[in-house]
Amino acid sequence: MSVAFSGDDSAIINEKLDVGLVESTPEAELEGKYDLQGCSSWLKEHNYRIAALQFPDNLLADATPIALYLQDNTECQIYILADTSYGSCCVDEVAADHVTADCVIHFGHACLSATSRLPVYYVFVDLPLDVSSAADVLCPALPADGTVVVFVDVRYQHALAALCRELSLRLGSPVVAAEPPPSDPASAADLTGGGEGATETVLLNRRVALSEPALQAATVVYVGGEGRLLTCLAMALGDTPLLVWDPSGGRPPAPPGPEASRAVRRRYYMVERTKDAARVGVLVGTLAVHRYREAIERLKQLLRAAGKRCYTLLCGKLNVAKLANFPELDVLVLVSCPESALLDSKEFLQPVVTPYEAELACNPARQWSGRYVAEFGRLLPGGAAHVPLPEVGDVVTDVSLVTGRLRSCGLEAAGTPESGADSSLVARDNLSVAVHGGGAGQALSERSWRGLEQRLGDTPVTAAVQGQRGVAAGYDQEGTAVEDSGSKPDSATANSESKDSAPTNSESIS
Repeated sequence: MSVAFSGDDSAIINEKLDVGLVESTPEAELEGKYDLQGCSSWLKEHNYRIAALQFPDNLLADATPIALYLQDNTECQIYILADTSYGSCCVDEVAADHVTADCVIHFGHACLSATSRLPVYYVFVDLPLDVSSAADVLCPALPADGTVVVFVDVRYQHALAALCRELSLRLGSPVVAAEPPPSDPASAADLTGGGEGATETVLLNRRVALSEPALQAATVVYVGGEGRLLTCLAMALGDTPLLVWDPSGGRPPAPPGPEASRAVRRRYYMVERTKDAARVGVLVGTLAVHRYREAIERLKQLLRAAGKRCYTLLCGKLNVAKLANFPELDVLVLVSCPESALLDSKEFLQPVVTPYEAELACNPARQWSGRYVAEFGRLLPGGAAHVPLPEVGDVVTDVSLVTGRLRSCGLEAAGTPESGADSSLVARDNLSVAVHGGGAGQALSERSWRGLEQRLGDTPVTAAVQGQRGVAAGYDQEGTAVEDSGSKPDSATANSESKDSAPTNSESIS
């Protein structure tokens, strides 16, 4: 395990991005690569006045000519978002609100999560795919009868419809496409649908025109490379047959590797750690995904009902150094898009779990079904995977699989551990401070060092003196002291010289 509680600035400064030169990209190539005509038509059709362009780091080199093209061909004022508040796959509504944008045009890879307020136009930067050649490779691996569902990496989204038609003609059986959501938030807000009796299933923010039982009986094909989307898909499908084909890899379709099964085992360990936790932090990992506020409130209600202390944290982009500032917390729950939620937390001080894992740990009515739920919207009321909290019942005791100790499981009658039944008063600096038993305040009070303290009346008052001047890399006269230290004079010489001249740094030290 590498220790990285303090970040290394040189890693960011020396990072090399393969972006090329903006001037070397012809405008005709930009139009085809970034669908600039489609962007212009969309802006004109909806009469938008202010648009924000969001780019990942590897596409920023083309941001300026794209903005100039759209500004010249529309009556819309164009802004380029210089950085994202969270992951680049999510639409950054926070940055767009700074310029009061009417819409966002998102370039590059996207998680397709429904936004809360602003409409979005996606430009996936397509990769070429020969439909006929793809069908030649896929058909021998697919069953002769039965339903086939096709998921694709967003870079192959442009060929999805044609690929499904070609496969259906050759197989003679239905082939269903996993379609992306509409760009309008009002239309995309129901991406939590599905469940019993529904004729449509929503999986990883894509619509599949099959009921959930029919999807489980189908064969799923994923066209794309390795990544978080494939891991989420394999975990969400469970035992549903899944074939993976990477057009750029040159290999035939095959089941996914052992990464998904290892990820499931790792996530189940996270569930056990969450059951053992006494203090849990809710990490806000998005401010744009639809219903994120409801998800945060649901988690707080769930954790408090399970007898755990709950703290809400808003940290922006996550890293090891930031989360190391909260050592009192046992587990962190990340509320974010599906692809960002499965965070590899091996180097973090605490485990970082998803809302679904928190539900498995704290909701006695929810049982593991073998199918992972990566979208927090499906866990909320009205979602296909929603399981209401049961009524308060008897507390069940079991044995932790991590520590081997007894623990209590179930919902508490009070539902809010902050009610004060187990709080106590601690005398500190002639003040009575309330410390809740088991909370972060008690953990802080038990520390030997608790940060800077005023200690009024205990510290003598002294006159201000001149300190060092400069920066930490090199203060004024710091080099002089180092040079003089090699030839330090004796005390007699120093005393005699001090009568005739002002003392140097080395003479003052001696």
